[in-house]
Amino acid sequence: MRTREGGRLGLRTLLTAAVCVSGPPSAFGACGAAQPATQGRVILNASWDTVFRTGASGVDDGLFALPRKPTFWRDLIVVADRIENRLVAIDLAGRVMWKAGGDGAGPGLFAGIDDVDVYRQDTLWALDQQLARVSQFLRTGEFVGTISLSALPRTPGQIVTFYDGWAYTRSGGAGAFTLVRPPRPSGSLDVVFESESHPWADSLGTWRQTRLEPARRGTPGRTWVGAFRYGPGFVIFNDTVFSRHPYVVPGRFSWRSPSILPTQEMRDRAITDTVEYAAAAIDATADRIFMLAGGRPRRPQHGEVPTRFVDVYDWGGGYRGSFLLPFHTRELATNGELFVVTRLEPYPHVIGLRPDRGSIAEWTSGRSR
Repeated sequence: MRTREGGRLGLRTLLTAAVCVSGPPSAFGACGAAQPATQGRVILNASWDTVFRTGASGVDDGLFALPRKPTFWRDLIVVADRIENRLVAIDLAGRVMWKAGGDGAGPGLFAGIDDVDVYRQDTLWALDQQLARVSQFLRTGEFVGTISLSALPRTPGQIVTFYDGWAYTRSGGAGAFTLVRPPRPSGSLDVVFESESHPWADSLGTWRQTRLEPARRGTPGRTWVGAFRYGPGFVIFNDTVFSRHPYVVPGRFSWRSPSILPTQEMRDRAITDTVEYAAAAIDATADRIFMLAGGRPRRPQHGEVPTRFVDVYDWGGGYRGSFLLPFHTRELATNGELFVVTRLEPYPHVIGLRPDRGSIAEWTSGRSR
């Protein structure tokens, strides 16, 4: 049964959001602690229909210990549990369909699940950095094999798959990635292309671009987007060609030890800036790119600020508007109609949300900045 996040407060929340658009760009601005300042974002909606909650309210309590990386797979949503080291598949109504994996180094087991993606809509790939391999599963949850990554020239950080190959971003590479051909029957991997880093022309660029979150376009070909967790913008890749695009609200970064930075300008900026997520998570469809943005992690000098915005862009890099989530999350997946997010309190669970007025495509089709 669907419920409304916000209920009767939806209209009031929408009016508050409209006021916040023109408000000051502070952490919460004049809108108060319950309503984050939009900093120039165009809010498309602020109330939601709840489609499901899985692992909550007495149903499947304890199903998740640390749910991460929700991933759509046709009519399934696969969630990786980083503590239980297992995969949990639910349907679009939130019902558990299967579980796979577990702790260990044997076939189908994990020392850790660092990323997941769906290859050719046929198999799920689950990256295990510690064991240097990708484990493969069918839509039934059956384990079907592994791909050893030990021969690769670089350690994968995040993976993104295409029909005719796959790519991985390199940990600490400031946007560097490696393009690989489809696995051979023998298991060997052929590297097609290794990129250089993609730093921005920014005085703190190399410090900001600490992690590149990838998501592929839901169309044939090697088109994908890489979003920097902190930084001024994101990169759209078409095979080996790329273009840079600015975030509607650039992420800000604060260096913990500014004295080591080489110039006074950089030291001043590091002291005055505040860490803020530009893309805490990302997903994409054939038409749109969705980035979970805003908020900031806990630091000794300040507490955590909730992450509640989903900024929407087209594949030309144009801004199309933002959704305001009803609560804080660190994970996001979407199929273009349904948002899947996670919550850890009062216990870890996964939530399916739908904008309360029509489809996401209808909301975002007419806006561009």
